Amino acid sequence: MPGDEWQPKIDTYLDGEPPTEEMRELDAHVRSCRSCAAEVLNRLQLKRVVQASAAKCYLPTTEFRERIQKSVTIRRRPAFRWG
Repeated sequence: MPGDEWQPKIDTYLDGEPPTEEMRELDAHVRSCRSCAAEVLNRLQLKRVVQASAAKCYLPTTEFRERIQKSVTIRRRPAFRWG
């Protein structure tokens, strides 16, 4: 099948992970190869469905969000002064 060498790289392509030159090559290939374009579309749709489902199932509570926000807030220290 055309594009077999690119199939294992589709997930990294969708995540924008490959180096710039490889990303350009993958992009050009996907634009010219119907089977890879279809696979990219299928995986992209799957990722979106999974993300939407996970967002509905795993929403943090207000208390949890507040606790996390407090833990990452930068605490100011008094300025050090020389004598």
